Amino acid sequence: AEDGIRDYKVTGVQTCALPILAKRWPAALVEDYDFALERMRESRRAARRRGQANAEQRQTEARESLRTLRDSIASSRTTEEQLRRKLANLESPYKEKWDQVILTLKQKLKQLTAAQAQARRLAARLRTLSRVKQTKGGRSRRAQVRKQLKKALDQVRQLQRQLNAGKAERKRLESQHAAQIHPVKHELNRVRLARQANEKDMERIAEQLEAPAGT
Repeated sequence: AEDGIRDYKVTGVQTCALPILAKRWPAALVEDYDFALERMRESRRAARRRGQANAEQRQTEARESLRTLRDSIASSRTTEEQLRRKLANLESPYKEKWDQVILTLKQKLKQLTAAQAQARRLAARLRTLSRVKQTKGGRSRRAQVRKQLKKALDQVRQLQRQLNAGKAERKRLESQHAAQIHPVKHELNRVRLARQANEKDMERIAEQLEAPAGT
């Protein structure tokens, strides 16, 4: 209270001892305070330097990542082009064989339809002749029609066998095509997806490099 400042308007003692006490601080205490303050300032400066160094290191690593991604994307594009050429080379002979098989199947089916219609007409004629009064001329015509019908039915069976063989060839070509083409398509799709993922990563890193520091 003795170190305080009295005011006639205020009862008690109003103190502002700090300025008064500050004049009484020992020199060693002041030096310790200055030393501690300087150490704190130096610590902050060191932290800023470390932050700046870390930021520069991240920038360097990001640029290196960009170069790696660009090289990877270029390599992927080259691989994609090679796989597309491989697919084209595999597709070309297959398409020629496939078109030929399909054309043959269409022709055989058309011939089979015509042969079946001919066999039905001959069978109907034979039934008609069978109802006619049995005469020598009638028996001769029936024998002739029966022979024609047998020939037509033989042609139908032959065309059916050829048509079944064509379908089997078509199925074989489909299996061969799948065995050769699908692995290449799968690899092409894998490379394409990897390239697209790298492109997204590259865009993200580029945006980070362009962004102001601390954002």
